[in-house]
Amino acid sequence: MSGGYNKKFVTKKEAFVMEHVFVGAVRPDVLPTQSGIFRFSIQDSASFKGCLEIVERAEGSGGIEAYWLPWEPGRVVSIDVAKDAKFFFTSRLDGCQFRAAALDGKTVKMMHVAGDRTGIGTTTETRNTAAQEELNDKKAWGRSRALSMSIEPGQEGPYRQVGYGGDISWCNVFGFRSGKAWHIWYQTCEYNKEEKRVQMNTQKLSYSLG
Repeated sequence: MSGGYNKKFVTKKEAFVMEHVFVGAVRPDVLPTQSGIFRFSIQDSASFKGCLEIVERAEGSGGIEAYWLPWEPGRVVSIDVAKDAKFFFTSRLDGCQFRAAALDGKTVKMMHVAGDRTGIGTTTETRNTAAQEELNDKKAWGRSRALSMSIEPGQEGPYRQVGYGGDISWCNVFGFRSGKAWHIWYQTCEYNKEEKRVQMNTQKLSYSLG
């Protein structure tokens, strides 16, 4: 069934993630440990009925070619994305901050700021500082956009941040390239223990990068 999901994801793009719940990319046994461009497949999740998950495919075996940005404890991980792939995935957000900054008209730096308590603090200010140091570009910082759990859900925070917190279980981030521009979408997911199902809300960050 993964082949069918892959084709629909590539053709429908944003519409696909608005229709389907993803459990979030967190399994180190089926995902790359380094950032880069890899091939992925979308398949049914074994953990959550009715949900999908992203796994790495063997090199040269089809699937979805995408930029990949993993999470690492206690630090900021980043990758520059341009025109070498049309899609972007990152590890799911669970207390982390995601930030994207247009470096020029062709390249966007994607950053995943760890949400754990080691290395980087757990406040918006400490994560902003860590991301700003990683970016090291004042002009690009002013154009950057972020998702942060420490901001009130749905509200604008400092440095053009949107909150994804509240009563959620995780947040997924997807990137889609159209021409030179990257469009970032995020999906907040809440697991209802009583009904044993996942409720989700998918939105687009309010501006495009590139």
